[in-house]
Amino acid sequence: MTPVEFLTSVWPVDGLYCIAVPMTKGYAHQVFKTIEEAAAYVETIKDAKDVFFCVHSLKNEKIWNPNKGESGGWSVRLQKNMQEARAFFFDLDVGAGENKYATQAEAMADLKRFIAMTKLPYPLVTSSGGGLHVYWMLDISINSNEWRTYAERLKKLAQYHQLKADPARDR
Repeated sequence: MTPVEFLTSVWPVDGLYCIAVPMTKGYAHQVFKTIEEAAAYVETIKDAKDVFFCVHSLKNEKIWNPNKGESGGWSVRLQKNMQEARAFFFDLDVGAGENKYATQAEAMADLKRFIAMTKLPYPLVTSSGGGLHVYWMLDISINSNEWRTYAERLKKLAQYHQLKADPARDR
């Protein structure tokens, strides 16, 4: 799957799109008007160790964040800047720790158990390098506020069935 195929499958049609690359402190964010522009940018940085994308489309290129630094600053990926989403997702981490899996194979086996127990459709699963990223694509985009309601229910379903999904990566 190419970057444009992947991003087209998970991103809404409307809004702005964000790609982020970790820096020594924080992230370098690039915001694009089209999915094709974002995918072309990803091709130019594909050798970077980590490349992230905001699953939601954005309302604005940046918004003022009064909680950033001592006197505030501009931010990109804040919940109040999220416009729409077209996928629900989980991050299944691999490594040492209570809420992580020992291996990707163990994470995949537990994801399959979770899907069987909940009767959810099988998601798109990608390697995150160390763990797994899990995406349930929607046929239509939904408002980010409405999305959060359903995402919270999916998170509780995962907790009930003891899937070790990273709770910070479902928004």
